[in-house]
Amino acid sequence: MENKKEYSCIEKNEKVLVKNIDVEEDFSESLPAYCDDIYRVVKCASHSFISSVSVSSGEILIFGKTEIMLTYYNENSSLCYADFEEEFSKNIAAEDLSDYAFACADICDKYTNFRVINQRRIDVHSSAEIALSVFDKVKYPCMQSCNGAKLNNRLIKSADVIAGNISKIEFDEEFSVPADSDSIKRIISVTANAKLNETKIIKDKVLVKASVDVRLLYTVSDDEEILNVSNTFDVSKIIDQSSIDDGDIMISNVSVGNIFSKAKATTSDKLNTVEVFGEIEVNSVFIRENESSYITDGYLLKRNCECSYSDFKVCKNGRLINDNSVFTLSAEFSNEIKEVKEVGVTLSPPAYRNSKIVAKADILVIYENESDALASMSSSAEIEYDVSGNDGAYAAFNLNSVDYTIGSSKRLDLRLNIDINAFCYNEDNIKILSNIDEGEELNDIPSLTICFAKQSDRVWDIAKSFSSDSDLIIKENNLQKDVLDKDRILIIPRV
Repeated sequence: MENKKEYSCIEKNEKVLVKNIDVEEDFSESLPAYCDDIYRVVKCASHSFISSVSVSSGEILIFGKTEIMLTYYNENSSLCYADFEEEFSKNIAAEDLSDYAFACADICDKYTNFRVINQRRIDVHSSAEIALSVFDKVKYPCMQSCNGAKLNNRLIKSADVIAGNISKIEFDEEFSVPADSDSIKRIISVTANAKLNETKIIKDKVLVKASVDVRLLYTVSDDEEILNVSNTFDVSKIIDQSSIDDGDIMISNVSVGNIFSKAKATTSDKLNTVEVFGEIEVNSVFIRENESSYITDGYLLKRNCECSYSDFKVCKNGRLINDNSVFTLSAEFSNEIKEVKEVGVTLSPPAYRNSKIVAKADILVIYENESDALASMSSSAEIEYDVSGNDGAYAAFNLNSVDYTIGSSKRLDLRLNIDINAFCYNEDNIKILSNIDEGEELNDIPSLTICFAKQSDRVWDIAKSFSSDSDLIIKENNLQKDVLDKDRILIIPRV
C-alpha cells in the first residue's frame, strides 16, 4: 500500500529581473522673461532622479525628473542663473509577474551636453542610467510529511528583500548671508547634498531623519564680487510601507531631488536672506532575515525509493556593515586654477561588483581661471569599498564632508568622508525534497552491517544508503554529530 504523503509550497521573494536602462533625453529650454540674455555659459549641469516605480499589467512604470542648472554671463558681463525641471518616463515589459511583484530602481547621472541656440534658448542633452531590480514571489513545491519515511529537517537562516520604497521629503528653509556681507545682487549657483541620519522601523511605518547641506554662490554690488554661503538643516518624515516590522533591515540612499532658491529682503529692504525649497528622495529596500526548518532529503525504510528535489535559492550569512571611510580623488583641469569658488560632489547609488561596493563620484568645480573669468569643470571617478567573502550586497553611501587642496595649478585633490551602510550576503542553492516515489521492498537487509566511513561523511547519507536510522547509528557508535571528523568503521544497526 502506498504511503500517505502530504505536500506544501514554500513562497519567498526573489530577484526575477535585473536590467540597466539608458535614459537619453533632449530638452529645449527657453529663459523665463525675467532672466537676462545668454552671452557665455559658465556651467550647465543636469541631475536626474526617480520619483516613482511601480508594477502594473505586465510592465514596470518608472517616472522621474531632470533638473537643469545654468550659470552664465549676460551681455554686460554680469553673472546670472536659471534652472529648469523636466519629466521623463520609462515603460519596461515584464511578463509572468504575480500580484505580489514589486520593483526597485536607482538612477546614476552620466553626462550633460548643451548647445546655445540663441540668446534666449539652450538645448540640453542629459544622459543617465537606471538600475532596475524586480522582485516576485517564487514557489517551491516541497514534501511536508510521508508515512513510513525518514525525513531530514535542516534549519536554514536566509534573508529576503520584502519591499522597496521611493519617497520624497519636501523642505522650505530660510537662512541669512553673513552679517558683514553686502546685499545679494544675484544667486549664481546652487548645489546641495542630502545625508541620512537615522531610521526607525515600526510596524508598516518608518521614521526617516536626514539633513540637507546647501551651498550657494552669489554676487554683491556692481563690481560682481562673488561670495559663498552654506547652511545645513534637518528634515524628517514618517513613511508608510506595508509588510515591514520591527527587526527588519532598511538600506536607504538619499539624494536631493530638486532645489530652488531666491533672495528675499528683510525689513530693511536689504536682500540678505535666502529661501531654498525642494525635496529629497529616499530610495529604500527592506530586508528580513528568517530562520526556518526545511525538509531537504528523505527515504523509505526497508524499501527502494526515488527522490525528487527543488532547487531553493537562499541568501545566507547576512552581515550588516556600518562603517566610515575616507576616499581620495583628483580632478585635472585644462586651465590654470586661480581661485576655487565652489566644489560640489554627488555620489551615485552604489552597486555590488567583483567583491566590492562601487559608486561614482561626480565632481563639479566652479573657479576663476588665469584670466579672472569664472569657469566650471566636471569630472567623475569611482570609489570602491571592499567586501570580499560575500556574493552580493545592498548598500548606501552617505557623504559627510568634502575637503580639497590645490595639488598643482591644474589639479585639485579631494578627500571624501563617507559613511557606508550595507547588508552583505552569500548566495546558495539548497535542494528541497519535493517527492518520494516508492520502489520494491528490501527483504535481504542484514541484522548488522559494518561501514568503512570517511572523514566528512554525513551520518544521514550513510543511514539512507543502508536503509537504517541516523539517530540509531549515532547512538550505536557514540558519535557526537552528524558529520564525521575522521575516518571510522561504523556499525549500522537494522531498523
